[in-house]
Amino acid sequence: MNSAIALFLEKGYRDATMAKIAGNVGLMASNAYIYFENKEALLLAVVRRMMEEHSVFFQTLSQKSVGLNAREFVNLCFDELEKIRPRILFMMHCAITPGLAHLFDSFDFDYSDVFEPYFEGWPEEHAAPTTRALMALSDSFFLVGDMAGTKAAAVALLENAKATLPASFTSAPQATL
Repeated sequence: MNSAIALFLEKGYRDATMAKIAGNVGLMASNAYIYFENKEALLLAVVRRMMEEHSVFFQTLSQKSVGLNAREFVNLCFDELEKIRPRILFMMHCAITPGLAHLFDSFDFDYSDVFEPYFEGWPEEHAAPTTRALMALSDSFFLVGDMAGTKAAAVALLENAKATLPASFTSAPQATL
């Protein structure tokens, strides 16, 4: 699995062969087929593993973000997301590649729970659209890679969203700016 992840990220799905993946760990390609019916099955196993790892990663990240102001929150989230950017790009690419896209129909690539701690206590009608906007910004970051621009836009988004909260809203500690 680790060899497959590394080779898929380095070469892409099309150029990573079962022989190269198996060879990286000292096996013959035929041995890889004992564990995986074909390269598609291996790809699905790799994506499942990456998503499980990302889930743990996102849970840890959301715990770290409690109590941060907008700028601290954005810096933490996007600096951490930068670490997994190659994996996210790989999964995004596979999910839209003709011949592979159907394999991803049952996957949910939503990682909005990373942003939830910031919005704790916010009315849903304010938290939900702001979370969707942060998701769009993070998706654009993954695709374009403009960290500074994305961070500035995310901070502005959070500050503007906070300013539009109802006057009766009592700010929770994690939503302080």
